[in-house]
Parts: sequence; C-alpha cells; structure tokens
Amino acid sequence: VAVVSRPRWLVESLGEVDGGALGSSVVVVVASEDGQVRLFDGRSGALTATVRLAEKPLGRLLAQPQGELVAVTSGALAPVRPLFVVSARDLQPVATLSGERGQPVLAVAWSPEGDRLAVATPGALLLHDASLSFERTLPLAESVDAGSQAQVQLAFSPDGQTLAWAPGDAASVRLWRVAEGTPMVVASLPAPASDLAFDRD
Repeated sequence: VAVVSRPRWLVESLGEVDGGALGSSVVVVVASEDGQVRLFDGRSGALTATVRLAEKPLGRLLAQPQGELVAVTSGALAPVRPLFVVSARDLQPVATLSGERGQPVLAVAWSPEGDRLAVATPGALLLHDASLSFERTLPLAESVDAGSQAQVQLAFSPDGQTLAWAPGDAASVRLWRVAEGTPMVVASLPAPASDLAFDRD
C-alpha cells in the first residue's frame, strides 16, 4: 500500500460512456460549492445535465469503473452526510446511502471491477454489491471522529480482494480480506495517511 498526498478534487472524467441513443461520448462530472453536480460533454464542453443534491458544498466524486454510476459524498459542513449515487448518463439519482442508524458517510471506494462499493462510517465499513444492496459490515476496533477535519481513506487492491482503510486522524492502516470480511494487518505509520493506493504487484 502506498501512502501519498493529493489535494481535494471535485472533477471526475468518466472516459467513454455509452449514452444510448446519443452514442458514446467522453463525459466529465463536476461537483460545485453550491451542492450541485453538473455533467459536461468532454469533447464539446456542452453542459448536458444538472442536479442539486445538497444545500451545502459537496465532498468527493468517485466514478464506478464501468462509468455507469457516480458516488458523491457530502461535504464536511453538511449537518447530515449521506452518500449520493447518481447515473453517469443523466445524473438521475439512483440511491442515497448512510451508515447504520444514520451515521455520516466519511469515505467511499469502488472495487476495480465496479462490483462492490465500500462505505466508511464512524463505526464500521459497509460493503454494497453492484446493485447497491447491503452485503456485509466490517467492524472497526476503534471509532472515527465524524467531526474531524482529517479525511478517512479507503482503497481496494487491483484484484479487488483486499480493502485498505486509514482513519485520517490516526497514524495507522488496516487491511481486510473482502471475501471473508476478516482483518489481515494493522500497520503503524509515522503520520496519518492523506491518501491510499496499491501498487500493481
């Protein structure tokens, strides 16, 4: 697992997306400070769709690898912090997810094949399948302060079999075997992780 720094981003390029009758096109999704998400044609620059998801600034965008869905997290200033999932074709809402008992969503990650969505909440990691149905809970030994400004990090391994989690306000990384939901390793770091990534090996 590589630990790197990256600035906050709110733009996601979805590459080639099958637009049905519109044909294949490159689309770019942008989340803005006004709580809206906008869909642009990457070739012409034309605005093709807009949806308001919140009254406060949004957090992060994360496209499903196949380009069919986009996950949008709520910003840190939002009083309630659900996860919005919208269609990459027209931004139509598909689902709104939250943690157990309405806990806020702190981070999300798609598996490399797009068949699982991992959702981090203050007390657990929740796995959802490709249809966004709940699959299982990966309990955390320690809870995360939802009010912390540090960002929780999640990452799948390239084969989708391992999930890495870093709490953001603690200098550690935890790994799970996804299929069994069992913890593998807890590694100590010299400082809290600002991002996570697996190498290809």
